[in-house]
Amino acid sequence: MSANGQVFLVNSNGILFGKGVSVNTATLVASTLNIKNKDFNEGDYSFSGDGGQIVNKGQIKTVDGGFVALLGGDVHNEGVIVATRGTVSLNGANKATLNFNEDILVSVSLDEGALNALVKSQNAIFADGGSIILTAKSADSLVASQVNVEGILQSRALNDLTEKIVVYAHGGQARNVDRSQCLYYCRGRRYEWSGGKSGLGFERRFDDLFT
Repeated sequence: MSANGQVFLVNSNGILFGKGVSVNTATLVASTLNIKNKDFNEGDYSFSGDGGQIVNKGQIKTVDGGFVALLGGDVHNEGVIVATRGTVSLNGANKATLNFNEDILVSVSLDEGALNALVKSQNAIFADGGSIILTAKSADSLVASQVNVEGILQSRALNDLTEKIVVYAHGGQARNVDRSQCLYYCRGRRYEWSGGKSGLGFERRFDDLFT
């Protein structure tokens, strides 16, 4: 799939980018959470519902400064995602809102948790000069959300651009995050991984851990 503009894929039953698939777009939003037509037309990118699973086994790439947002209760990256000078955000929840500064995706708010919320990245995500955000929020305080990293997260400095990696499990666990998976040039930027009850758990900066 190739497009020089924004692409939104919404399917509550599930979304699969199969092995060998190549996606090249300016921006990509793939969601198993629904969005109302009125909200979409007014630029209110709030998604909600009990969506199916999202799995990427292929290669997703944006133009410089573009973004990739995958939204669902269960989100797996088993392929490669590239967004140089942009943002890659994988999010597990039942309600999520994309927050923009002009046309730049700056964050994703998880407004309602999902049962067994899970985000997993097993291969590689590259966002040099940009941001990588992996977040999950559980709907049940007795069932913790999880963010698992079993591959590479890379956000290296480019000129004076701020780069950031955030791995956060609201009320749950951020697992397997170590130096072998997070590759970057530090330069005092923000790298953190967090998890804990009510989103108020521990927070550690990668530049403290790995310098």
